[in-house]
Amino acid sequence: MTATPLLLPRTMPVLEDAGVRLRPFTHADAPAVRAATQDPLIPLITTVPATDDDGEVAAYVERQLGRLDEGVGYSFAIADAATDTCVGEIGLWMRADGRCGTGYWVVPARRREGWASRALTLLTSWALDHDDVDVIELLAEPGNAASRATAARAGYQEVALLRRHEPVGEELRDMVLHRAGRGVATDPWTAEVAEADAALDQRLSDELDAHNAAATPGLAPARELTVRLTDDAGLLLAGTSGWTWGVAGGIALTWVAPQARGTGAGSRLLDLFETEARARGVQHVFTTSFTFQAPGFYQRNGYEEIGRWQGLPVAGEADVHLVKALS
Repeated sequence: MTATPLLLPRTMPVLEDAGVRLRPFTHADAPAVRAATQDPLIPLITTVPATDDDGEVAAYVERQLGRLDEGVGYSFAIADAATDTCVGEIGLWMRADGRCGTGYWVVPARRREGWASRALTLLTSWALDHDDVDVIELLAEPGNAASRATAARAGYQEVALLRRHEPVGEELRDMVLHRAGRGVATDPWTAEVAEADAALDQRLSDELDAHNAAATPGLAPARELTVRLTDDAGLLLAGTSGWTWGVAGGIALTWVAPQARGTGAGSRLLDLFETEARARGVQHVFTTSFTFQAPGFYQRNGYEEIGRWQGLPVAGEADVHLVKALS
């Protein structure tokens, strides 16, 4: 007999353990929301308003009451089980593929009393009892030792440092990604997710070059190939960059200045790129171009479409893959 999956409920539950109660918000919780508005950080990282205006506070409570019906997730008031006084908020936010996010805030006057730790432990245990939740993720700033310790006490593992990941006010700040759930274990490595990393790019290139050389003995290493067109003053009018390796070549980037478009500059770029590639023994040149870029330009210059990835980078567009055989 197959067990019926235990799925997250479609109505807000009330959870209680270790002196903490997680329940739906009520308008009687306005004093806690009003206190949160005065915190310098809470309004920057949550939807708590930055003003204690009665209307704004009431609207915040209404938004929390509507989260589940909107399909966003569960927004619980963190309450003292003995008095039912609200001391903060904690949420379980629905994502895809069995993943959820969580976050919380506690009013300044009730911090260091264990509310966040007990609330996070209770919410996490309840959520992971359901078959449609596999992993819960939590973010904390690297310098926020209290939040990182709270996550650890609730059974979360630190997974990665995410550089410039989360907007706080008008800046992107680093965050430590924590996870709890099925199959989450302590990793034997340190992970960092960031933007541009020239040193990493160079190391990866060097390692792959070494691997490729070992796998293709007798074949010369890949070489970069660039073409630039400039005017009499030396200003860049057009350029393309790519690579050649064995019988294959690839165009990675092509750009033509607005004033040079329609003058044949783009076609001259391709002609010079292909001439050099042919001299290096290349038989086929590959490239990609989004539909809002220049797939028609490449096709007018002898490239044939071999496939497209629909919906990239947004719905209604596509990433077009093209190739040209060099005679």
